[in-house]
Amino acid sequence: MQQYAWLIWDIAALAILVTAVALCARRGLLRTLLGLAAGIASAIGASLLSAPLAAFLYERVVRDIIHMAITRRVSAQIEQEIIGAGNWLSGVPGWAARLISPEARVGGPQTAADILPAVEALIDAALAQPVLMILRTLCFFLLFWVLLAVGRKIIWAARAVDGIPLIGSTNILLGGLLGVGWTALILYLMGLAALLYITMSGGGNAVVNEQALSQGYLFGFFHRLTG
Repeated sequence: MQQYAWLIWDIAALAILVTAVALCARRGLLRTLLGLAAGIASAIGASLLSAPLAAFLYERVVRDIIHMAITRRVSAQIEQEIIGAGNWLSGVPGWAARLISPEARVGGPQTAADILPAVEALIDAALAQPVLMILRTLCFFLLFWVLLAVGRKIIWAARAVDGIPLIGSTNILLGGLLGVGWTALILYLMGLAALLYITMSGGGNAVVNEQALSQGYLFGFFHRLTG
């Protein structure tokens, strides 16, 4: 099944495309155009704001929480002689261990007094980048939905535009074409969500993994954009 995982994603992407085109054709050009404009503007705004917001949250809140959690866990296990200075990384919480790259090289503490510097080095060398990426993705989705909600309020206020008459078949056809744009936006968001899962799970699973997502033709294109 793993070798055909990319096909599952491409079939899902095709189903989303067909559904979006059908729904947008039913809504017509104007409502679909306004909704798509709000979605694209929300995605751009979220993309621009997510990085500085993630960096702010990391420096002010998240880094201290991670430092405290790892220090407390490692210190307790060393004091109880469950682990020693030589294998101190085995005392790191599971969620943090999954984020540490196998190539990361972090020196261990020689004594209990060296635990704090060792944890500092671990966070800066091995955890900062994946944690920031996770925070940025989460901030992106949060900002996206907030901005999209604001955009929908504006569209609702301008709903009188829907009353402008268009030739029926043209309105349906152009609305369907804009469904392709909605599909692109949805698949991009799905690619971000999949990337977040792969990072947090330490590689994903048989269906959701880097190789499966990047091999496809339709969904793979949008997944590669997230990288």
